[in-house]
Amino acid sequence: MKMEQFDSGRIRAYLLIKSVNPMSVAAKIYKDWGEIGGDEYVVNRADVVYGEFNVVVPVDAISEDKLREVEKDIGGIRDVKSITIAKVSHHYPALTYVAHGFVSEQEGNFAKEKKLPLPDEDPGRRRKKSPGDNPWG
Repeated sequence: MKMEQFDSGRIRAYLLIKSVNPMSVAAKIYKDWGEIGGDEYVVNRADVVYGEFNVVVPVDAISEDKLREVEKDIGGIRDVKSITIAKVSHHYPALTYVAHGFVSEQEGNFAKEKKLPLPDEDPGRRRKKSPGDNPWG
């Protein structure tokens, strides 16, 4: 299969955040920005990670200006010390919604317990369009 690229018309990036309190920063980011951007931008999730940065936030924006606006807003959160933007230059697969992910049995059971919609009734397997099909991340 040929790895073809094209211009999606969107700016996709990762906000690499240094924070003194990554758990509270990640929770606030998703709570405040996770559902409000519409077509202007999407904050996919906020992951607490180990390494030089301790919060990683994938963002999909309609323009460079909108991405910078999201960066500025998130940079204003108490406990955020710095943000570095890593813009995506190429996607593999080229159509990001084709990407795979994995929903663990624990995630599936948690979703059932919290009455969140499940992509199917068989947790613990790959999802064809995960994470986009997974409302919990």
